[in-house]
Amino acid sequence: MRHDSDKGVVARLFEDAPLLRFSLYTHTQFESLCRVRSRLSSICPRPNDIGAVNYSELHDYHDLFWLWTLGAYEVLRTMTQHSSCFREEAQERLQKAKVEVATLRMPFAKQELRGQTPKGKNRFSSENSFTAIDNGLVFIVNEERIQSEDFMDRTIEILRSIKINDIKSSKPIAKT
Repeated sequence: MRHDSDKGVVARLFEDAPLLRFSLYTHTQFESLCRVRSRLSSICPRPNDIGAVNYSELHDYHDLFWLWTLGAYEVLRTMTQHSSCFREEAQERLQKAKVEVATLRMPFAKQELRGQTPKGKNRFSSENSFTAIDNGLVFIVNEERIQSEDFMDRTIEILRSIKINDIKSSKPIAKT
């Protein structure tokens, strides 16, 4: 038997975690991205007084950032693949974020630039190298400077900007 107060609890749950309305799994993946983002913030490499960086922390940061980028892309890909579940303005924000994340995702995943064949001129060192340490790692892709900390914050901000009224329907579930 349901009580009227149950409705309030569910409504509050969806307001606090609106991606649940779209997909429990997408919500869970987003929460994972947020936890990893927090971890990355805590180990963000920063040069000491003489410009040296703790190699172990740098290595851990790069590894987790690489995986974070791949995961963020997959969350955004799933959401944009089912864009009809979202209001038009939300669709546009998600698509824009997906394109931005794809800028690093493609070199990280395939060691080539998005839209370029392996035989094309690559303006990315195919080893996923960063060029500097400044507010996290700095990557240059197609002459665009990408700082890892800002990159993650923008992506999380866009995903957090999705509110319950931005979601028109749940992600369709495949039936076997």
